[in-house]
Amino acid sequence: MEKAIARIKVAMQKREKIVIFADYDVDGTTACSIMMGTLKRLQNHYKFELDLIIPDRFKEGYGLNDKNIVRLVAMNPNLVITVDCGISSASQIASLKEKGIDVIVTDHHEPKAELPTDALAIVHPKFCNYPFVSLSGAGVAYQLCKGLWEVHGKKAPEWVERDMLDLVALGAICDIMDIKEADNRIYVKEGLKLIEQGRRFGLATMGSRLNWKKVTPYTLGFQIGPRINAAGRIEEADCVVEMLLSNDADIVNSILNVLEERNQERKKIQEYIVKKGLEQIAKSNYKYLSVVIGDEGFHEGVVGIAASKMIDVFYRPTFVLARNEEGMLKGSARSIEGVNLFEVMQMHEKVLR
Repeated sequence: MEKAIARIKVAMQKREKIVIFADYDVDGTTACSIMMGTLKRLQNHYKFELDLIIPDRFKEGYGLNDKNIVRLVAMNPNLVITVDCGISSASQIASLKEKGIDVIVTDHHEPKAELPTDALAIVHPKFCNYPFVSLSGAGVAYQLCKGLWEVHGKKAPEWVERDMLDLVALGAICDIMDIKEADNRIYVKEGLKLIEQGRRFGLATMGSRLNWKKVTPYTLGFQIGPRINAAGRIEEADCVVEMLLSNDADIVNSILNVLEERNQERKKIQEYIVKKGLEQIAKSNYKYLSVVIGDEGFHEGVVGIAASKMIDVFYRPTFVLARNEEGMLKGSARSIEGVNLFEVMQMHEKVLR
């Protein structure tokens, strides 16, 4: 944390260019919004450059990888801060370091065997002696933003410490973090209050459309979350960050219209995949310990949520695969309690890309 804050302070004082690199799901876009919202306020004083990049799921894939690093380098950043990703991008971070670009990784995912040791700093609950490891990516970004003041013994301003908790709560609920853990329990409790009070214009506008009576974890997980996730599942997710940070009614309503359209499209695609998958399993005399379904017509942006629906039926680790334009099978997996799919897949990494 201290290394990360020191480097951010240098970037601000020297008016360098900072680029936030985020994942395209709810946790990633809320984490990005926390970072952008905080740094935009400081940008008014320090006059440094600030931009963001959220990969295109279909053209560039997940996380910092060999495809999207080209676009990132073209933005000419001096400092890159990853949010909700980066812990598994050792080679890409080494490449950025060779080009003179510093990288701060903020993430919460399980690391691979090779850590990104060329990162200037890694802010991750498992590597920072943090007592609660079940923080979401948004929670980690929130801690980093507070750290801009707290590492110097100061109290973070209310517009960070309190006003960002709606986004932290949204990331925690939608990324299925353990909300019984002390920090998450507080974040969600206080974040729900902020959303119910209508403190963030974009969420308040969504609430008036959906006629929320009371804001609960269900509201976040099953009403807000799917609409935000639909952005990156169907197309690009940059508009989510703009919606979460904007106070312009025309901009917010326009983006909410797009999110609603994409969410309806997502539902239709999801229903098709589940129906097709059930048909495949019915024809296969299913008797296995895991479920694997796939079809060239499956939409790769919706395979993850379809896998979750299949688990509701079979309660087995489930893989749903789609064939991409390069002819590769690309998919998503969901597991059940007691089966760590990350570890299982690492055992067979040589046959996976």
